[in-house]
Amino acid sequence: MKWSFDGPNGGVTVRQDGERVICQAIGGIGRAGLYKAWLQGPAGKILLGTLIPEGGTLRLRRVMEVSQLEARCGWPPIGAEISLVGAEDIRQEKTGGWQWAERPEKMVGDREVAQMLRGLGQVLYKKEKQGFLFAIPYSLQRPYPLTALFCLSTLGQINGQWYAIFSFSPHGYPQLMHNFSDDGENRKGT
Repeated sequence: MKWSFDGPNGGVTVRQDGERVICQAIGGIGRAGLYKAWLQGPAGKILLGTLIPEGGTLRLRRVMEVSQLEARCGWPPIGAEISLVGAEDIRQEKTGGWQWAERPEKMVGDREVAQMLRGLGQVLYKKEKQGFLFAIPYSLQRPYPLTALFCLSTLGQINGQWYAIFSFSPHGYPQLMHNFSDDGENRKGT
């Protein structure tokens, strides 16, 4: 089975191959920005990921299990969209606490992430209750930093410059970005 969904920011195709589902998105053509693809099922929607530059366009390819989609958004798909990350999705860093990490690769617990950090140059570091953050300069003219972790990152400004911000556990393992208010509690209050 195959489904195609087109919208103003591009298109998403979904193809079921046995128990696997192959999702592909192409979008953001000719426009600058960070684009994310979503798949809509009967019970909700799921983030497929962030499109990355490839061959003059922005693309995403993701393979998932039918059972995973059934549990998270329902199956079969009823829609899909590609959306430009807006101001409400971008973290605005207003407080200090950032410092330059001298050897960021020594701070992480994952060997592959350490290897990716070696050639990046300047990386900002900030300690938090839940671990620490790395902020790596971001530009549309360069490859996304730590590409393998782009789904776990967010964009934000620090002193007027854009950074890709990544969250790590206290032991240096990548983790989902938390949304915290100024007093340190998460926005849901849990």
